[in-house]
Amino acid sequence: MSNKNVQPIKIKISTNVDKAPFELTFSSIYDPAPGERPRRIDISKMKYPYFTADVKYDEKLLAERPYSELLSIFFDKQEFVKVILDGSVETHHDAAVLMENANANIMTMLQLLFPTSYPSKNNINTSYKKYLLKKGPIIPLDIGGNIKDILSSGEVSVFEKRNYSYIKTSRGNCTVSEVVWLNDVLNNKLYRELIEKLIEYKEWREKQTKVIEEDITKTTKQLQNGLTTKEPGKEIGKRTGYLVIDEQAQDELASQKRIYNPDDIKEDMIKIVKKYLTVDTVEAEKQRFDEELGHMLDYFIDTHLKDPKATPITQFVRFKDKFDFTYTSPEGPSDLFSLHKRYDNVDRDAEIAKLTAEKTSKETELDNLTNTTGHIESREWILSKPMIEQYLKNLKKLIIVAQKKKIENGKKSTPKRDEIINILSENITKPLDDVEYDFITILPNVKYIKGFVKGAFFHFTGRGDAMNTNFINQVNERIAEIDPNELIAMDERIKQLTDENAVINAKITKLRKTLEKAFVFKDEEDDPKEPIAKLKKDNGKEITKMQEEIFKYVITRYNRFQDTKRSAELTGQYVEIDTAIDIIIDEIKKLNSLVPSGTRTVDQILNITEQIKNSFDKLVSANKISISRNIGEKLAQIVQLSNQIKFFTQLKTVFFKEPSTGILVEYEKSLDPNDSFTKLIIAELKNEKYSNFKKIIDFIKERFIKYSTISLNSNLEKLLKEYFENQSNDFYDKVVEPANKLLNLGEQPDFTSLESIWDVSVTSVKSSTSETEYAISVYMDVIEGEVNAKNQSEIKCQFLDEELIKRLEELIDEGPVYGPGSNTKVFSVKKAKEEKARHEQEKKKEIELSAKPRKDKSLPIAVPEYEGGKRHTKSFRGKSAKKNRTKKRLLSVFI
Repeated sequence: MSNKNVQPIKIKISTNVDKAPFELTFSSIYDPAPGERPRRIDISKMKYPYFTADVKYDEKLLAERPYSELLSIFFDKQEFVKVILDGSVETHHDAAVLMENANANIMTMLQLLFPTSYPSKNNINTSYKKYLLKKGPIIPLDIGGNIKDILSSGEVSVFEKRNYSYIKTSRGNCTVSEVVWLNDVLNNKLYRELIEKLIEYKEWREKQTKVIEEDITKTTKQLQNGLTTKEPGKEIGKRTGYLVIDEQAQDELASQKRIYNPDDIKEDMIKIVKKYLTVDTVEAEKQRFDEELGHMLDYFIDTHLKDPKATPITQFVRFKDKFDFTYTSPEGPSDLFSLHKRYDNVDRDAEIAKLTAEKTSKETELDNLTNTTGHIESREWILSKPMIEQYLKNLKKLIIVAQKKKIENGKKSTPKRDEIINILSENITKPLDDVEYDFITILPNVKYIKGFVKGAFFHFTGRGDAMNTNFINQVNERIAEIDPNELIAMDERIKQLTDENAVINAKITKLRKTLEKAFVFKDEEDDPKEPIAKLKKDNGKEITKMQEEIFKYVITRYNRFQDTKRSAELTGQYVEIDTAIDIIIDEIKKLNSLVPSGTRTVDQILNITEQIKNSFDKLVSANKISISRNIGEKLAQIVQLSNQIKFFTQLKTVFFKEPSTGILVEYEKSLDPNDSFTKLIIAELKNEKYSNFKKIIDFIKERFIKYSTISLNSNLEKLLKEYFENQSNDFYDKVVEPANKLLNLGEQPDFTSLESIWDVSVTSVKSSTSETEYAISVYMDVIEGEVNAKNQSEIKCQFLDEELIKRLEELIDEGPVYGPGSNTKVFSVKKAKEEKARHEQEKKKEIELSAKPRKDKSLPIAVPEYEGGKRHTKSFRGKSAKKNRTKKRLLSVFI
């Protein structure tokens, strides 16, 4: 198996001896009886242990190895690969299997490297089980359990020494009495720190969100008030309506345009036409009118202005003649007056009858060309195109039949009459017997007599020995008479008739469709109903006024600017300026039409003002027009207020939205660099009031992003990744918030259900050299000095007393404990022996003293008794014994 996933593991060890944690290295482990190692291993080069989650360690195999060999296996990569991966097949595990392997392997490694026998055997656990689930350690291994404790020589055996492990600390060699893998989010220092910072961040975030919402509300109200026209008795604010740009100001802005083009013509024409009309307010009718008016004006502009071949319209008379409200749309010729409310539809009926007759004539001709029976006309049976094609096939078949005739009496015969008739009639339907006709017409210039006489359709002649040959020649002559071009012409005619009928059908459909009558002229009634011609006559004066205004203010102006010659570069600049002005005016109209109330209106205002802002920026940068101070100041204030609203809204949406979806850690990379607000947001977030946001971002980047810190618990890692990408708030809801309630409110969650996401497992990180490393944290309770099988019984009572007192003090001082206690009292083997010797000496002196007679003949002084290194007088023995029994009962709960 590949060893690419075999990497060093950094184990941070905290103890009750040293305040600062330290990294576990080979040199920090004390091996009192080092055994033999392979010659190639250089212990000076062994530093960190190695780890992999690709396979599960073989516990039984490793448990059989001597302790010194185990150290070599875990701290020498080559030996690790050789033993751990030996015979393994390279596979690709899913995340769940990797985590299962990782957790099992860590516990196996800790049990092998740090076996304990005192105060209990294999006292190795995880913080999740010990502190959260309150469960004792599981002891899967029995390292050296079957070996005799003491050899006959009285010395500790090599195997027995594996029941103890030792770590080097600031107080010298210490005996490991307990090992706890800090594998949960509360006890893993990195995740605990993240949790605490996120709790603080949320408190600040809630306050900041309220501030942003207040800013949005305040600025939105200011913009709405400025864009709202005053109504009697409805004062929205002191400056209500001060940002409204009226039509006069719009016209003033429009006068700054440099070029007049067809796009301007259409818009101005629409404005003038509608000025003379009253258009229905029903949405369907209004929409149909706008569509048809657009079609009419597009037709006029394309036909009479844009077309290079069109003669310029410089006289009103010519314009009046061309601008007559008729146009050609995709559905055919149309007239805008067909939407007039007084239109009686009479001329429409006549037009429908005319089109129907035209359609019938074309359908008859089309049928004659495409049917399979032909038709009779002037006593002629005229074949259709399919029949002519079949006739050609029959002639060719007749030739084949003639060629296959046998030679009789030295002559090859020709087909008989009945045979000729049958072949030529094949798949050709003849007219009924009662239909009279004299000729059969193939093409206009190819015609035969009916019957079997000379020159008839079925008659062929042949004489002499060459009879058969002459017959075939005659058939070929008939084939040659049919010109292929004639058939092509028939195809083209069929297509032409089909297309023409489609157009006629569309016209008839349009004429038959009930039109939405949509307009009348100003002050005109809806009745009486009249034809279009009469309607135009009745409204002749208004139509002329409309045409005169269009010609004067649109056509004449267009012609004047078309005569002006400009460079291509200057023309481009003018087009850009005019386009910007058009957009501003159009968006101002939309802005003035909005009802300033509700969230939707705010969104509409922002969309509109964004267009105004972009176009206004172009005008300012061009510096080629003079915008009045009145308009310029209003536009600037509208844009400024809109920018503020959009800025605050975008800031809230991306970073402070409710409900929260996490933190966008890589926001500088995620935000659109082309968005004008991106730079503003990035600059805003650097301000002091967002320092808390910057702190949490910097912490996450430094501790998680920079070194690619990843938990092998895919469930936890997924929550964290989505939280850092601002996609889901589940990490906070399922990890941080329960931790917050536990630590600050004492509300204990269901730890059993949380294990799948609270178990940090092993983390992988990128080292300074970009190599992958693994990392865990471990807490060790140690005894100062070396405890072994020989001296264990000598210190037992003293150790149990001090351990009980220490744990009682932890309960009293700290309340519920969810991690290693803060009590740093360390039991010392040396001090325990010294204390015991001192007590023995004092006891001896007191015994000697009590044996001497007193001068006053009083009772001798009570002889002190000793137990566990503690002194009690004889008169308090009962009380002390009772107290000691209480201590032992409590101690059994903790050990």
